[in-house]
Amino acid sequence: MDSNITKEVVISLFDKDIEWIENLNKDIKISIYRKGDVTSHPNEIYLSNNVGRDVHTFFYHIVNRYDTLADYTFFSQDYPFDHIENYIDIINGTRFEWDMYSSYRKDGYWGYHWNNIGTMWAMDDSIEWGCKVLKSDKVGKPHHPAPLPIELIWNKLFSCECPDILEFTPGGHFSISKEQILCKDLEFYKEILILLENNESAPWVIERLEAYIFNKHIN
Repeated sequence: MDSNITKEVVISLFDKDIEWIENLNKDIKISIYRKGDVTSHPNEIYLSNNVGRDVHTFFYHIVNRYDTLADYTFFSQDYPFDHIENYIDIINGTRFEWDMYSSYRKDGYWGYHWNNIGTMWAMDDSIEWGCKVLKSDKVGKPHHPAPLPIELIWNKLFSCECPDILEFTPGGHFSISKEQILCKDLEFYKEILILLENNESAPWVIERLEAYIFNKHIN
């Protein structure tokens, strides 16, 4: 990989120990957004509006850094290893590792969900993308206990019809190129952020729509 290419890790921090970041390569920028009450890192950014879970944090970063994004950004919970146990190696690696360990990949987007700990969802073969995914209907079944307003939020964001079955990577750990983010304009991401701030179900909906949000072929 070109040594001039920039990487950034965005961490949604609440109450976990994040000493693991010391194992990241020193040329990787780290942005830590905290929503909990306890300060954990001297360079963290405090978000007083504790809404929208980690999904809100990720889109907050995209909206506020839209013009200064790294070439590749990795998004992470404060403890990623129960979703993707070798995330440090992936972040430190190249596109070879990103392709090898991602369950979902398309254009400049990689979704990660793999571990040996025992909490991983069983992934299915994708009908549409040729990778491993979870599948949800338009109200979040079978993985969410309460009905989710997926179709309602889809119609707020997209001009095409909502699929009957949505394919996604669970857990919120993904990497993406700057070009892939910029395939949608800033106002689009601001709309997502507003949804995450005002709709309690939106984090679980946006998780299911993530691969569509970052798909340049979906308007």
